[in-house]
Amino acid sequence: MKQILIAAVLSWVAADASASISLPSDLVGIWASDGSAFKGEAIVDGSALYLNANGAGAMVGGNGTDVLGIRIVVTAYDLTTHLLSIELTENGKVAGSASLVYDPVQQVIISPKDQNRAYHRRMSTLSAAMR
Repeated sequence: MKQILIAAVLSWVAADASASISLPSDLVGIWASDGSAFKGEAIVDGSALYLNANGAGAMVGGNGTDVLGIRIVVTAYDLTTHLLSIELTENGKVAGSASLVYDPVQQVIISPKDQNRAYHRRMSTLSAAMR
């Protein structure tokens, strides 16, 4: 069930052309919070951020039993401030927006609203199976 849910949540990467920005290679891949556990590339416990080069992605969290996620689209990335503007989408409709900041010195992605949760890069690519 977890693999099916992860596959459904992450199907955005290959399917959506609306994420028309190009992210720097430093941001592409799988980012995870401290203590997160994975089965391959799929998060099973903790929280993760999946980012593709075209700006499509997902925010996914799990508790070891259940996994939930939401599709995201990076709508802008500021090379000076390293601010990512993202839209949270459900069923093809924008459900909300948020921002994240990439810290190139510490190599982490954080939310300006929750600086206690830092996403550290786990993998620099997304496999075709994960997309």
